[in-house]
Amino acid sequence: KDFHNYSPRFSAKYRINSISSVKFATGIYYQYLNRIPRAFFNAIWTSADEYYDESRSIHYILGYQRELPWAVSLETDVYYKEYNNIHQFNQNFLADVTPTGHSSTGKPLFNSTRDLFTTGNGESYGVEFMLKKETGIIDGWIAYSFAKTKYSFPGINKDKKFVPRHDRSSVVNIVLNTNL
Repeated sequence: KDFHNYSPRFSAKYRINSISSVKFATGIYYQYLNRIPRAFFNAIWTSADEYYDESRSIHYILGYQRELPWAVSLETDVYYKEYNNIHQFNQNFLADVTPTGHSSTGKPLFNSTRDLFTTGNGESYGVEFMLKKETGIIDGWIAYSFAKTKYSFPGINKDKKFVPRHDRSSVVNIVLNTNL
């Protein structure tokens, strides 16, 4: 299946004074891959096709940045992301899957994803804080993020929103760099 999408993006930054600024960004993003989880380290990925359209998200970000003493900056962002047409592997998938052909090495090829996924919607929102130092012997950043993600799929959780397994509501990241 061919997909043709329009993905506009916009960002603007307004400098309030010599040490602070605000920014706004928005955009529409598409994803054409879907993940089938497996028991061990790797997963199988499938692409959007005649049974499953691409996933779409719309992002809105509002931020504030301020330069502090000692070449340190503080950045704060709040965001909201809306997800449409997201696909989750159907744990009840028990269909009879037959190969549509074989590869040159004799391995079976499977080209149909019919009934493989459940399709739903979701949203994420949160706030991020980052202190960043970009000069000196040691540079880097420390960041804290508080976020919530909720999904909604027909027939799952009585059609009510739920927090997906991959949601991480509170995250701290620290990065330090130096030249040896």
